[in-house]
Amino acid sequence: MNKAGTTPITAVHRYFEVSLFLLLTVGYLALATTGKLDLFSTLVMGGALILKALNYRRRREPELSPQTVRTLTVVYIFFYAVDFYLLSGGWPDGLIPATSRLVLFIAVMKLFSARTNRDYLWLALIAFLEILAAATLTVDTLFLAFFFLFLLVGISTFISFEIKRSTEAASHFAGPLAPGSASGRRLQRSLAVTSLVVAFFTLLLATGFFFFLPRT
Repeated sequence: MNKAGTTPITAVHRYFEVSLFLLLTVGYLALATTGKLDLFSTLVMGGALILKALNYRRRREPELSPQTVRTLTVVYIFFYAVDFYLLSGGWPDGLIPATSRLVLFIAVMKLFSARTNRDYLWLALIAFLEILAAATLTVDTLFLAFFFLFLLVGISTFISFEIKRSTEAASHFAGPLAPGSASGRRLQRSLAVTSLVVAFFTLLLATGFFFFLPRT
């Protein structure tokens, strides 16, 4: 996110931020519905997502400084060792639960401190780790629904990220579309429709490969 005094947030930037937030949310819901997360971690991450949604609505800047994030991360490294060996049961049973909580912790830290494209890419990676952890913890068909939704939001996120990055890199670019303008809303709707179409044909092609390749 941009600080006051820097380039104003454009419609594409706002769309990207919301898409990335939804990507993290879908990953978290897929992980939470496995039933393998402890109640404390579930409530903390859920509360963090709700708070971040409210901050997006109020258009607030990132709340945590890089120094605070580094300090909390160093502290959690020691807690991870305690979690892995004492709270989660050690190797190998404790690996997935302890690592899942580590991923959620990093997600919360990055969620409230992301400012650069590198931070945004880390958040996308964390969302992928969430859905990957959910895949290892459940065989429920509900995961399939979350996976399809994750694919849709993921396509939306990366399309808007590329547009956002390209417009920021173009020094001659002028007159960025504001998030609340009519042109900005049309652009956001176009991005949503494009993402939906790409996700649909991706799933259609993947389903065809799934049934066709084993028979050839």
